[in-house]
Amino acid sequence: MTFGQKCRKYRQLVKLTQQQTAQAAGISLRTYVYYEKDKKLPRKKETVQKLAAVFGTDPNLLIVEDDERFLQLMAERPAQDRIKSIVSDIALFFGDEKVDVQSKDELAAALDRLCTEYRSRNIIFKEEKESTLTDDSV
Repeated sequence: MTFGQKCRKYRQLVKLTQQQTAQAAGISLRTYVYYEKDKKLPRKKETVQKLAAVFGTDPNLLIVEDDERFLQLMAERPAQDRIKSIVSDIALFFGDEKVDVQSKDELAAALDRLCTEYRSRNIIFKEEKESTLTDDSV
């Protein structure tokens, strides 16, 4: 899956328009549309990080071609490392601006929904469950 295809997929998952996504990532609408059409790639690492924060995903997932291998590697990373990465991405998203309580609550609710959704689909957590099952049975 290309970078543009992933951007479109994740944007639709979080139910944002192209305009909303571009604005949240701090880029022009034209630039974002070019990304989705695979006519252009971000020049800066920070742009990929901001887009990933908007989508609620890891920046590496946007740029790697083998999603299955990436998910496998993520499952092998300790949960604490993944949490630190997410917190770092969220901090990038908000920058230095003060965030009101309602926005923080909305973000917390969105993260909770994502965790619930991924657990129900066994994405990322699948290998953790399997390793727990094999460790307990030994």
